[in-house]
Amino acid sequence: MTETAIWTTGLEPDLPDISPPLDLGYRQRVEVLPTLQLTNNPQVYALGDLAAVNDQGKYLTGVAPEALQQGVAVARNISRQLQGRLPKPFRYFNKGRLAIIGGYGGVRRIGFVNLTGFVPWLLWLAVHVVYLPGYYNRWRVMLKLLRVYLLGHRSS
Repeated sequence: MTETAIWTTGLEPDLPDISPPLDLGYRQRVEVLPTLQLTNNPQVYALGDLAAVNDQGKYLTGVAPEALQQGVAVARNISRQLQGRLPKPFRYFNKGRLAIIGGYGGVRRIGFVNLTGFVPWLLWLAVHVVYLPGYYNRWRVMLKLLRVYLLGHRSS
């Protein structure tokens, strides 16, 4: 038995059947405090697309970059609480948006600058390779991507 439970979900909230029921807010997501703790149960944290996170007057969308930053914030807040300190409010830093749109095309939005085509696709690949753990994994993935790009051989 553990004293820490981590529950994960994806794409849309899959709420646990608990009593008392969770406070739901924006888009049927769980209401959280600025520290990402539940409003009616502060020893529990919620993040990602499960949580209704109001960051500086605007609700976050629940995409992966937000969830990654929230995960780091929650880990730091749990550590702070174990040291007897209060948790800090979460603030999202928007680094921009990247997506691939098929073939060798992508879209990018950083600030008010939008770009489509090959360059955003290349940026998307670079960002995903950079976030891989370890140099060996990065090197392996880059070689596979280069092979797919040059030869068109896609493995399953």
